[in-house]
Amino acid sequence: DYLIVAAGATNNFFGMENVEKYAYGMKSIPEALHIRNHVLHMFERANKQIDNEEVRRKMLTFICVGGGPTGVEEAGAIAELVAIQRKEYPNLNFDEVSIKLIEGTDKVLPMMPPKLIKHTIDVLESKGVEVMLNTQVADCDADGLYLKDGRYIPSRTVIWAAGVKANKVASTIGTECDRAGRVVVEPTLQVPGYPEIFAIGDNAHFMTESGRPLATVAPVAMQEAWCAVNNIMALINGSSSLKKFEYVDHGAMATIGRCQAVVNWGCLKIGGFVAWVIWMFLHLLRLEGAHADITVGTKWFWNFVSGTRLGRIITNIKLEDEDENMDAAKA
Repeated sequence: DYLIVAAGATNNFFGMENVEKYAYGMKSIPEALHIRNHVLHMFERANKQIDNEEVRRKMLTFICVGGGPTGVEEAGAIAELVAIQRKEYPNLNFDEVSIKLIEGTDKVLPMMPPKLIKHTIDVLESKGVEVMLNTQVADCDADGLYLKDGRYIPSRTVIWAAGVKANKVASTIGTECDRAGRVVVEPTLQVPGYPEIFAIGDNAHFMTESGRPLATVAPVAMQEAWCAVNNIMALINGSSSLKKFEYVDHGAMATIGRCQAVVNWGCLKIGGFVAWVIWMFLHLLRLEGAHADITVGTKWFWNFVSGTRLGRIITNIKLEDEDENMDAAKA
C-alpha cells in the first residue's frame, strides 16, 4: 500500500495563546462562514447601540493581520461589504467604520514586484482600508489587539491571516519536521525511511536549490500531487527509477476586490480590471466540474452587474471552540 499525506494546513498563532483564543482564523469553510456571520452581526449590534459611540466603534473596527494574499483579499472583501451595508443601515454613521490591514514586514504581497505592491496598497486605501506596515502583534483580548509598539486597537473582530502550519497529523509519522510541522521530504517527495509514504502541499518541506523551502501555495501542491502519483505508479509497475520533483513557477496573483487584482505572470505584470478578469478565469478553470463553473460564474457575473453580494444571510453557525472560549471567558 502507498500513502500520500496531504492533510492541508491550519492557523499558526506562533505560540500566542490569547490570539489563538480571540482571533478568527480562516483555514476552513466553517471558519469562513463564522467570520461572515460575525461581521454581519457586528453591523446588527452596532445599529442598536444608539447612545454608545465607544461600543459602536469597537464593533465597527475590523482588523486583518497578515499582508499575504489571504489578508489582502479579506480586507478588500470587508471593504466591499461595508459599502453594501451603507444601504441597509441608514442610521449608522459609517465614518465610524474602520478597516485595518496589519503586516509585520515592510510590504504586502512579498511575491509581487514593487509596482504591483504599490498598486495593491493604493487600491486598498481607496477602499478605506488602513494599511499598517512594520507593525507586529503582541497580544489580543476579547475587546482588541495589542501591538508591540505599545498601541492598543479596540476591536471585536481580529482576523488572523499571518501564518500557517501543517496539520498535526504530519508530525505523527515519526520523521524530521520543520518548525511549521511540515515533513522534510526527499527530492522524490518520499518521507525519509518510509519509501511508501509521500508528503505534498502544506505537509511537505521541499528544499529548493536556493536553500529555501517551497511556499505553501496551491500551485506547489498541485504539481507535487502529479509527481507523487507518477512515482507511485512507477513503484507499482516495479520501476526503481523515480522522478525528482521540479517546481515550475507560473507566477502569482491576488484579488483586491471587485474589478481589482494583481497578476505577476512571467512578463505579464499588471494590476486592475484586466488582472481581475484573468484571476477569475483561472479560478473558474480550477473548479471541479462544469456545474461548479456555471454556478460560480453566474454568481460572479451577477455580483459584477448588480454591485451587491449574495450570501449575506446570518446562519448563526458557531464553532465548538468558540463556545468553549466563551464559557472560559465567563468563568
